[in-house]
Amino acid sequence: MHITRRAREAVHAGVGHGERVVGHTHSVLLGQFRCAPDDPAFRSAGRIRNFVVAFPRTAVRIRHDGESAFVADPTVATVYNPGQSYERLPISADGDRSDWIAVSERVAREIVEVVDPASAELERPFRMAHAPVTDTVYLQQRRLIDRAASSTAPDALELEEVAISIVAATLSAGQTKPARRPGSRTKADRLAERTRRALMETLTENLTLTQLAQEVHASVFHLCRAFRQHTGFTIHEYRRVARLRRALELVPRYRGNLSALAIDLGFYSHSHFTAAFRRAFGAIPSEVAAMLPEEPLAHPSVA
Repeated sequence: MHITRRAREAVHAGVGHGERVVGHTHSVLLGQFRCAPDDPAFRSAGRIRNFVVAFPRTAVRIRHDGESAFVADPTVATVYNPGQSYERLPISADGDRSDWIAVSERVAREIVEVVDPASAELERPFRMAHAPVTDTVYLQQRRLIDRAASSTAPDALELEEVAISIVAATLSAGQTKPARRPGSRTKADRLAERTRRALMETLTENLTLTQLAQEVHASVFHLCRAFRQHTGFTIHEYRRVARLRRALELVPRYRGNLSALAIDLGFYSHSHFTAAFRRAFGAIPSEVAAMLPEEPLAHPSVA
C-alpha cells in the first residue's frame, strides 16, 4: 500500500522497544509486541503513544498509572489512551507476547461516540483498562495481524475496515460491566484476579474446584460467586476459553499430532478438544492451523 512520508513518521513515532509494525494506513496501525521476562525493559513500559487495543497471547499482570494490577491474558483485550503509563509483572515464561491495533484520535472518538457516548469528550475516552473478547473477535484479530505480517497482506481498505470493526466490538463489549473508580476494587475482585492468575499458571492441569479454592485461600462457594461476578465466566468456562486460545498458538507447531496437543492442553481426548475448538472458532484445528503461521517460542511448552 502507498504510505505518505507523514504517515511513515507517525508509524515510527508510535512504537517502542519490542514492537513491530506489520500494517499501517493514515488511520490504523497494526503491530506485534514481544518481550521476554528477563528483558531490562519488561517491567517499565513507559507511556502509551496511541489509542490502542492489545490482544495478549500470553498472560502477564498489568498495572495502569499506579492502580491495582490485573491479569491480562488471552480472554481479554487491554485498552490504552495516549499518555497512559503502565508496568508489567510476569506470569508466563514467554513474557509478554501480544498483538495490537492502534487507531487515530478521530477514529477513536467516533467509535466512543457510538459505544460509550458519555466518554466521547473526555481527555481519555477509552475508560476501561480491559474488555472481554469473544472467540470470534479473538480469531479475527489473529488472522488480520498474521495476514498483515505476511506476503498476502490485505489492502488498505480491508485492513482499516476490519481493524476498526475489531476495536469497536472490543470497546462495546467493555461496556457490559460498569467501570469502577481507581482504587475501588473489592475483595471479591481481588479474589477473582488471584484465581485468574492461578488458572493461567496451572492451565494444563485439571485441578478440582476444591484444589483451586485452597490455592487462592477461599471457600468454594465464595470463589465461584466472586469469579462469575468479576469475569462473567464460570471457572470451568474460563479455563476452557483460555486453553482454546492457547491452542491457537500451538496448532501450527502440533500439525499432524493434534491428539498430543489435546492431551497436553488438559483435554480428555482428541475428539473432546476438536469439538470444543470447532464450537469456539467455527473450524477444526487442522483447518485453522493451515491459516496461522508457526512462530518461534522461547518456551514452547503448552503451560
